[in-house]
Amino acid sequence: MEQLSASDPRELGLYRPRAVLGEGGMGRVLLATGADGGLVAIKMVHAHLAADDGFRRRFRREVEATRKVAGGHIASVVHADLEADIPWLASEFVHGPALRVVLEEAGALPQDAVLRLAAGLAAALRDIHAAGLVHRDLSPSNVLLAEDGPKVIDFGIVRAAEGASTTRRHTMTTTLTHVGSVIGAPGFMSPEQASGKPLTPATDVFSLGVMLLVACTGRNPFEGPGIPQILYNVVHTEPDLGPVPDQLRRIIEPCLAKDPAQRPTPARLLELIGPEAEASPSWPEEVRRLAERQRAEVHRHIATTDDTVDAPPPVPHIPPSVMSAPTPAPLTQTSGPGPQRTGPGGGAGSRRRIPTAVSAALAASLAVALVVVAVAAGTDDDPETAGTADTTSTASTASNAIRTAEEGDCFENEGTLRDVELTSAECESGVFEVLRVINGSADASACDGTPLSDLAAAYPDITLCLTYRHYSDVYHAREGDCVEEYDYDVDRWIPEDCTAADFTVMERLEGTNDDAGCDRSRPGSYSHAFTVEAWPELDVVLCLSMNYPRGDIGYAQPGDCLHLYGTEGDRSFEFADCDSADIVQVTRRANAYYDDATEYCGQTNGSRFDPEGFPELAYTVCWTWP
Repeated sequence: MEQLSASDPRELGLYRPRAVLGEGGMGRVLLATGADGGLVAIKMVHAHLAADDGFRRRFRREVEATRKVAGGHIASVVHADLEADIPWLASEFVHGPALRVVLEEAGALPQDAVLRLAAGLAAALRDIHAAGLVHRDLSPSNVLLAEDGPKVIDFGIVRAAEGASTTRRHTMTTTLTHVGSVIGAPGFMSPEQASGKPLTPATDVFSLGVMLLVACTGRNPFEGPGIPQILYNVVHTEPDLGPVPDQLRRIIEPCLAKDPAQRPTPARLLELIGPEAEASPSWPEEVRRLAERQRAEVHRHIATTDDTVDAPPPVPHIPPSVMSAPTPAPLTQTSGPGPQRTGPGGGAGSRRRIPTAVSAALAASLAVALVVVAVAAGTDDDPETAGTADTTSTASTASNAIRTAEEGDCFENEGTLRDVELTSAECESGVFEVLRVINGSADASACDGTPLSDLAAAYPDITLCLTYRHYSDVYHAREGDCVEEYDYDVDRWIPEDCTAADFTVMERLEGTNDDAGCDRSRPGSYSHAFTVEAWPELDVVLCLSMNYPRGDIGYAQPGDCLHLYGTEGDRSFEFADCDSADIVQVTRRANAYYDDATEYCGQTNGSRFDPEGFPELAYTVCWTWP
């Protein structure tokens, strides 16, 4: 829970915001009080979503559907303004920590608490599904442990943000969500969700099973070193239920069936759980302690906002620019750091948005080097009215273009990264784009709500948060994001869904174009440098790992053992202990593609792969049954 920023509204309908509860792919969540003093949680959607008519239609439909859901284990929607410039909805505020926080701070729950959790969540799913909704993102972050039982939040709303398409190798289409075409926490997805298949209520039941297993054991059985491995585990691996007590196992195991048709309904789960679970003792002491901590924090924030008589008055109009950072428009690029061409959406002051489909992490990390420039509202010829920078950048006067800048405007920086001098420019590569406008005085932390702020300059009346527009669509990629080379003839890389991308970002090196810092120990390792000619401090190297098909065989070395799944022509492999049954052992490996694997492997079996455009990452692996 954080204090309101200068850009947060002080009024929303009948409600008075008091603190920030969090921010995600859909929007920013505020704690607010009503006229009667009651607490609500208000979700304001991101501005770039609010500007899309298709999103608004889906959002309106989903909110209306959620209003029909009633149940004791659901945080109900109590009010909404769907026609506002920035649509928002208010749900009842639940006193109680998120299950995620409980598991992080207290570890696994005792059996009776897991049974109480199971009964409450099954009842919530029964009510949600009865209203024709599928939650799609049931995870410990969306379950609150209230005194009277678990409460599910954000049901149904995630559907409004779901785009129809994602980026493919030869088609660029618009997506309406930060989280791409696959919505949800990877480790809690169902196999059909991880595979991008149509979803039914059974997908929520699988997520429930995973959550109960995590609550019981303290660990997620599908976790892996990266999102591609997690999704592979969800689809292909069977979780170890050995440590689970029998009473819980008979509830959890059927939920984790890979075939949706084999999973029980919420009503059947309630039968398996039994009515006595709802009457279980209260939550463990650690849960109650976290709930008391939350109550004290809520009280502190409300008291603080009540006592702040000198707080700035509400801003009459909250521009979309203060609500979220939009995804920069993709640019046509040249190879390497040389001259760069204007891509779609260019032009002076252009605010056209053509975002590419991106993974959850990539869309949340929009900028590598945000330059924060705040300027006085004085006139150009009156330097005495200009503020004085108290951080790393200074300016004596502000042009009218800067004083009237809006989200999406672009500026050239004719100074340095420590002494910024902005002039208005066309929105093309090599310039800085406004991601956020803050009215009022600011300091070095002014753009804390805008990802990855590197530099700041503070003046009294207006602050601009900017991001560098690189020619590459993946310049801002972070660890765990997935990318692929869209056109290697012109060195064009794009973000891609992790189930289809060629590479996963393993590490990001900033301020350098030397890839010597990338770990080369793993087969399939690759790197790519993105340079910024004017400011080497903004150079970036992405350390990548090839997302080889067929599972772990692409990374295997002589002596490794693997489980083999599937049949000839559709095989996949997973690393296994060499003492396990039904395994194969790698006898030989070549970092090259052999047209005839038998010729290289002799009488043993072989697997080979030749990634298009990356011959140095090809392999031929020989294996045999031990």
